[in-house]
Amino acid sequence: MTAILLTAGIGRRLWPLTAEHPKCLLPLPLAGGCTLIRLVMALELAGVDRLVCVVGHLRGQIRQALDAVCFRLSIRLVVNDRYSSGSIFSLGAARDFLDDDVLILDADVLLPLFLVSRLVQSSLPNACLLDPQSTSRGEEMMLMTRGDRVLSVGREVEQGSWDLVGESLGLAKFDRSAARTLRDSVSAAIGARCSRADYEVAYQPVFDSHDVGFLSAAGEPWMEIDTSEDLAMAVKSIAPRIADLELREAVALATASRASKLERR
Repeated sequence: MTAILLTAGIGRRLWPLTAEHPKCLLPLPLAGGCTLIRLVMALELAGVDRLVCVVGHLRGQIRQALDAVCFRLSIRLVVNDRYSSGSIFSLGAARDFLDDDVLILDADVLLPLFLVSRLVQSSLPNACLLDPQSTSRGEEMMLMTRGDRVLSVGREVEQGSWDLVGESLGLAKFDRSAARTLRDSVSAAIGARCSRADYEVAYQPVFDSHDVGFLSAAGEPWMEIDTSEDLAMAVKSIAPRIADLELREAVALATASRASKLERR
């Protein structure tokens, strides 16, 4: 599986912090130290073997940060020269890699590492992570579902009889067939000159023609970091909860491993 990590954006709402650093490199009091490195760590733990990192704003810092860590997975950087335009151009820069099983991630999301594994290792061939406890204020990217399928996505909740509506965590998994539909949709959106368009507009044809399921992240500590207020909340409230969860998970895994070794003796 190939993961496509979107890191090219300017992060205007975090200015002036993002004048000097990409927002995915802003420091956090957690293992990895920033969302970029944490997400790559999560991909390795999930068994992903290839990463395509789409870069743009302050791209040299992204490269340096990745080069400073000895990751096992293969990492390739792809440049989006139109990073000041809509994020559709970031996914467009990586569309040649939409030819096999793929995982697409926003780089500004803080979440527990195990959520990436939960999505990757799910039996669902196509799925998104959503938080049904999040409400729309007009900025969040919302997923609308009926039954066990995601049917629509947008910043505003469409009128309709939805069974569940939740905020997207910015992580989606597609199999080869769905990825190729997405590739064509991205190309069509760029061809139509969808300036300032979010890359999620290209998901709609995939939802229309493929069964795309979802996994709930209800109750899990996570957030998308877009503003200085978000960053402050991430440091003060979300990061400590994630650290506690990951410590307990590490202890549980270590205990299980030790028990397994004792049983084999």
